[in-house]
Amino acid sequence: MSIPHTSLLTSVLAVSNMFLLHTAGIVAFVQSISKLFDVVKQSVVALFYSRGIGGWLKRTIETICLIVEWLHNIVLAEFVCPMIKFILDFATTINNFLQELVSAISRIPGVPTQWAEDILRIIENILLSVQDFLKDCSQKDFSCTDDMLGVPEPGPTRALPMPT
Repeated sequence: MSIPHTSLLTSVLAVSNMFLLHTAGIVAFVQSISKLFDVVKQSVVALFYSRGIGGWLKRTIETICLIVEWLHNIVLAEFVCPMIKFILDFATTINNFLQELVSAISRIPGVPTQWAEDILRIIENILLSVQDFLKDCSQKDFSCTDDMLGVPEPGPTRALPMPT
Protein backbone atom coordinates (compact mmCIF):
# COMPACT_ATOMS: atom_id res chain seq x y z
CA MET A 1 0.00 0.00 0.00
CA SER A 2 1.48 3.32 -0.96
CA ILE A 3 0.82 6.69 0.62
CA PRO A 4 -0.39 9.33 -1.80
CA HIS A 5 2.31 11.93 -2.30
CA THR A 6 -0.01 14.74 -1.15
CA SER A 7 -0.47 13.21 2.32
CA LEU A 8 3.27 12.50 2.51
CA LEU A 9 3.99 16.08 1.49
CA THR A 10 1.50 17.35 4.08
CA SER A 11 3.18 15.23 6.77
CA VAL A 12 6.65 16.47 5.83
CA LEU A 13 5.36 20.05 5.82
CA ALA A 14 3.84 19.59 9.28
CA VAL A 15 7.10 18.15 10.63
CA SER A 16 9.11 20.96 9.06
CA ASN A 17 6.82 23.60 10.56
CA MET A 18 7.13 21.95 13.97
CA PHE A 19 10.94 21.94 13.63
CA LEU A 20 10.99 25.60 12.59
CA LEU A 21 8.80 26.57 15.52
CA HIS A 22 11.04 24.62 17.90
CA THR A 23 14.22 26.28 16.57
CA ALA A 24 12.69 29.74 16.67
CA GLY A 25 11.38 29.00 20.14
CA ILE A 26 14.88 28.27 21.48
CA VAL A 27 16.23 31.56 20.14
CA ALA A 28 13.25 33.55 21.40
CA PHE A 29 13.45 31.86 24.81
CA VAL A 30 17.12 32.72 25.36
CA GLN A 31 16.69 36.27 24.09
CA SER A 32 13.59 36.95 26.16
CA ILE A 33 15.21 35.60 29.32
CA SER A 34 18.20 37.84 28.71
CA LYS A 35 16.05 40.93 28.19
CA LEU A 36 13.78 40.07 31.10
CA PHE A 37 16.62 39.74 33.57
CA ASP A 38 18.31 42.92 32.37
CA VAL A 39 15.13 44.94 32.85
CA VAL A 40 14.16 43.32 36.15
CA LYS A 41 17.66 43.63 37.55
CA GLN A 42 18.05 47.29 36.67
CA SER A 43 14.71 48.26 38.21
CA VAL A 44 15.13 46.15 41.33
CA VAL A 45 18.68 47.36 41.93
CA ALA A 46 17.54 50.96 41.62
CA LEU A 47 14.80 50.40 44.22
CA PHE A 48 16.50 48.10 46.71
CA TYR A 49 20.20 48.60 46.21
CA SER A 50 21.78 46.90 49.20
CA ARG A 51 19.53 46.70 52.25
CA GLY A 52 17.46 43.91 53.73
CA ILE A 53 15.44 41.88 51.29
CA GLY A 54 16.61 44.14 48.47
CA GLY A 55 20.20 42.94 48.86
CA TRP A 56 19.05 39.32 48.86
CA LEU A 57 16.87 39.91 45.80
CA LYS A 58 19.73 41.66 44.00
CA ARG A 59 22.11 38.76 44.68
CA THR A 60 19.46 36.26 43.57
CA ILE A 61 18.87 38.09 40.28
CA GLU A 62 22.63 38.39 39.71
CA THR A 63 23.00 34.65 40.31
CA ILE A 64 20.16 33.79 37.92
CA CYS A 65 21.64 36.19 35.35
CA LEU A 66 25.04 34.49 35.67
CA ILE A 67 23.40 31.07 35.24
CA VAL A 68 21.56 32.23 32.09
CA GLU A 69 24.78 33.79 30.78
CA TRP A 70 26.63 30.51 31.41
CA LEU A 71 23.87 28.50 29.71
CA HIS A 72 24.01 30.77 26.67
CA ASN A 73 27.78 31.21 26.41
CA ILE A 74 28.90 27.69 27.35
CA VAL A 75 26.05 25.29 26.60
CA LEU A 76 24.45 27.00 23.61
CA ALA A 77 27.38 28.85 21.97
CA GLU A 78 30.11 26.30 22.73
CA PHE A 79 28.27 22.96 22.54
CA VAL A 80 24.81 23.05 20.95
CA CYS A 81 25.62 25.44 18.09
CA PRO A 82 28.75 23.60 16.87
CA MET A 83 26.84 20.31 17.05
CA ILE A 84 23.94 21.78 15.06
CA LYS A 85 26.44 23.29 12.59
CA PHE A 86 27.97 19.85 12.01
CA ILE A 87 24.53 18.29 11.50
CA LEU A 88 23.54 21.19 9.22
CA ASP A 89 26.62 20.70 7.04
CA PHE A 90 25.94 16.96 6.80
CA ALA A 91 22.24 17.50 6.01
CA THR A 92 23.09 20.14 3.40
CA THR A 93 25.47 17.72 1.67
CA ILE A 94 22.81 14.99 1.62
CA ASN A 95 20.16 17.44 0.38
CA ASN A 96 22.44 18.62 -2.44
CA PHE A 97 23.10 15.00 -3.43
CA LEU A 98 19.37 14.19 -3.41
CA GLN A 99 18.60 17.29 -5.50
CA GLU A 100 21.14 16.18 -8.09
CA LEU A 101 19.69 12.66 -8.04
CA VAL A 102 16.11 13.92 -8.50
CA SER A 103 17.31 16.24 -11.26
CA ALA A 104 18.91 13.30 -13.07
CA ILE A 105 15.82 11.11 -12.61
CA SER A 106 13.51 13.89 -13.83
CA ARG A 107 15.21 13.74 -17.23
CA ILE A 108 13.79 10.24 -17.72
CA PRO A 109 10.51 10.56 -19.63
CA GLY A 110 7.41 9.50 -17.72
CA VAL A 111 8.93 9.49 -14.22
CA PRO A 112 7.04 11.81 -11.87
CA THR A 113 9.46 13.70 -9.62
CA GLN A 114 7.47 16.79 -8.65
CA TRP A 115 6.65 15.40 -5.19
CA ALA A 116 10.34 14.72 -4.52
CA GLU A 117 11.27 18.23 -5.66
CA ASP A 118 8.61 19.66 -3.31
CA ILE A 119 9.98 17.69 -0.36
CA LEU A 120 13.55 18.73 -1.13
CA ARG A 121 12.44 22.37 -1.33
CA ILE A 122 10.87 22.06 2.14
CA ILE A 123 14.06 20.47 3.48
CA GLU A 124 16.09 23.29 1.96
CA ASN A 125 13.87 25.85 3.71
CA ILE A 126 14.40 24.04 7.01
CA LEU A 127 18.17 24.07 6.47
CA LEU A 128 18.11 27.81 5.73
CA SER A 129 16.10 28.44 8.91
CA VAL A 130 18.60 26.49 10.99
CA GLN A 131 21.38 28.47 9.33
CA ASP A 132 19.64 31.70 10.41
CA PHE A 133 19.41 30.32 13.97
CA LEU A 134 23.17 29.71 13.98
CA LYS A 135 23.85 33.40 13.30
CA ASP A 136 22.87 34.11 16.94
CA CYS A 137 25.32 31.63 18.42
CA SER A 138 28.03 34.04 19.50
CA GLN A 139 28.90 34.59 23.13
CA LYS A 140 27.24 37.58 24.78
CA ASP A 141 27.92 39.71 27.84
CA PHE A 142 24.75 39.77 29.95
CA SER A 143 25.97 42.59 32.28
CA CYS A 144 25.28 40.71 35.50
CA THR A 145 27.59 42.74 37.75
CA ASP A 146 27.01 46.01 39.59
CA ASP A 147 29.72 47.93 37.74
CA MET A 148 27.71 47.66 34.54
CA LEU A 149 24.57 49.17 36.10
CA GLY A 150 25.94 52.63 36.77
CA VAL A 151 24.89 52.43 40.41
CA PRO A 152 27.65 53.62 42.76
CA GLU A 153 28.93 51.30 45.45
CA PRO A 154 27.73 52.37 48.88
CA GLY A 155 30.53 54.05 50.80
CA PRO A 156 31.28 53.56 54.46
CA THR A 157 28.92 55.23 56.92
CA ARG A 158 30.58 58.30 58.44
CA ALA A 159 29.62 60.88 60.99
CA LEU A 160 29.76 64.61 60.52
CA PRO A 161 32.60 66.33 62.42
CA MET A 162 30.13 68.40 64.43
CA PRO A 163 26.66 67.61 65.69
CA THR A 164 23.94 69.22 63.61
